[in-house]
Amino acid sequence: MTENTALVTRNGLTWLLIAQALAIFPLLFYLPWWTLGLWLGCAVWRIQIYRMKFNYPNKIIKVGLIVIIGIGIYFTRGTVLGLEGGLALLVAAFSLKLIELKTKRDALVILYIGFLVVTSLYLYDNSFAWVSYSLLPIVTLMAALIGLNQIKLAIHPLATMKLATILLLQAIPLMLVLFFFFPRLDPLWTLPMPKKQQTTGVSNKMTPGEIANMTKSSELVLRATFTDGNIPPRNKLYWRALTLESYNGRTWSQAWDVEYSIGREPSWRAIPNNRDETSYNIIMQPSSQTWVIALDTAQTLPNQVARLADFHLERNKPIDTVYSYQLTSTFNALKEPDRTPRTNINQQLPVNNSDPRARAFGEELRKTYQGNTSQIVDALLKRFHNEPYHYTLNTPDLGQNSVDAFFFDTKRGFCEHYASATTFILRAAGVPARVILGYQGGEINTAGNFVQVRQFDAHAWVEYWEQGKGWVTIDPTFQVAPSRIERGLNEALSEEEQAQTGNNALIGYGADSILTKLRMGWENFNNEWDIFISSYNSDQQRGILQRLFGKTNLTYLGVLLVIGIILITAIWMLLLFKPWKREQDPVLRYYQQFEKLLATHGIRREIGEGPTDFALRAMQALPNYQKQIKAFHEAFIAQQYAGQNSLDILKQALKAFRKALPWKKKITG
Repeated sequence: MTENTALVTRNGLTWLLIAQALAIFPLLFYLPWWTLGLWLGCAVWRIQIYRMKFNYPNKIIKVGLIVIIGIGIYFTRGTVLGLEGGLALLVAAFSLKLIELKTKRDALVILYIGFLVVTSLYLYDNSFAWVSYSLLPIVTLMAALIGLNQIKLAIHPLATMKLATILLLQAIPLMLVLFFFFPRLDPLWTLPMPKKQQTTGVSNKMTPGEIANMTKSSELVLRATFTDGNIPPRNKLYWRALTLESYNGRTWSQAWDVEYSIGREPSWRAIPNNRDETSYNIIMQPSSQTWVIALDTAQTLPNQVARLADFHLERNKPIDTVYSYQLTSTFNALKEPDRTPRTNINQQLPVNNSDPRARAFGEELRKTYQGNTSQIVDALLKRFHNEPYHYTLNTPDLGQNSVDAFFFDTKRGFCEHYASATTFILRAAGVPARVILGYQGGEINTAGNFVQVRQFDAHAWVEYWEQGKGWVTIDPTFQVAPSRIERGLNEALSEEEQAQTGNNALIGYGADSILTKLRMGWENFNNEWDIFISSYNSDQQRGILQRLFGKTNLTYLGVLLVIGIILITAIWMLLLFKPWKREQDPVLRYYQQFEKLLATHGIRREIGEGPTDFALRAMQALPNYQKQIKAFHEAFIAQQYAGQNSLDILKQALKAFRKALPWKKKITG
């Protein structure tokens, strides 16, 4: 029986089952529910095979199981292809392989699939918590590998786990060198983001009620750390994601020409002698979208990011992983002070003559103020402030003419209702206007002094255009619920509506409570993790090279990588061979090597045991090698105690003994 066809030991099978359970468990949140039952069934079957109560499945059963699993994946995932279908197939194969597990080679295949399964976890989550957890199945898989070899040390499960942990710790220095200095090149292909990881954040359209629904999500959108440590006041924290310029009577959306405006940046400039700007770093969570969130108006843009004609920032590929970027924004920038052909887009109203009362009201404003833009805007905002408008999540059904119903009848709405009505009426009054979609405010993390923005901070506001002033930002919601802008969403809602959002469990505790402080500390730690680990990319790698060498190219990166690997290898060699403990006497050095050879096969010299007694015990334990042991022992005695010059004989005896012993194989008498 060869090494690879040897039967799997009990210790190896135990670690194998534990490793499978640990690797599959976190994926159950993303896989069909029946995959857990499949693995449990296969595990029980394999245990019964080991107890000789079940037989191995025949070919008919194997084919039947494969067909059933394929059908199951198709009906629960809609396909057997793609990332999620492929992952389900991988885990199914990982489980099924158990019931045809016979030899050590079969077990090795399962373990190698196991490492692949653990790696797939990172497709869904690469936070500190998930990465920390993944070390557990990795160590267990390594323990299973040790268990399969069944050396004497590995018979004891705790000793096996200890050895696996030591091996993993020894790999950490090399892992760090590869992580920081292995060239981070763009992938040749990309995988679609798993559905479970896709966020429910703002989309490129806005229909009444959509933003209100987002208040039920506390999912993190971004964290922003300001360079000088001074966080701007909340009423300046308008995080722009998209600009919506088209309206069909029900839904606001992006203008058709925006996606073709890359490379034709709109004009803007900071106001001389009155610069109001801030620099900050954003850690944006995966969104599967291409737009980049920023405070208005961003100056120098990150790599692969462009400013489009409507002033929103767009990346050349979707944000599928944690994305870090540095920006400086000018709050009081002058944006397109002169009229452009695109300005006309922002005066268009639906051709279906929807919302006739709002149209008439806008026309009335235009006539009353004789087309004076500032006076028209002020009059509209004063109406929101003075009339009994109410800021609420619970808005009634507005019917077909939603602007009319909200503005004249119900007067109850969320931010999208106020932004939509304001933009519509301004256009009806002849003022170019558009809806801005993004997030407003955010929570200040006192542990790390940064702002964290969540989905429930989603907000819509308005930009209108005036000759000489360009695009001016206004927020009609502020006129109705200033506490929403100044203190956050919860402060603007009733207690009943706060409970309705379900966010009190996260932010409902006081700032001084222990739970809030613990949460802040944990989120601060995760922010540091995202900055230094999750978002580490080629830009940051180039930054390290720039600081070390003043230049950034692959040559320096390669030099650093090689130096790091050589340095770590040298340290490993020193720790492994311990030259400072090397015996200077060549006779004793040969004897130490003799002892090590026997120790690898479980025969160790006891304290106080003489060379002759040790040699006799070794010959009893390894009767097939008595001749070699005896030859070495006699040469050692002659050299060490009889004063004979037999060093060469001793060396040859050791060499013959080493050559006779099988490599990494348990010796049986």
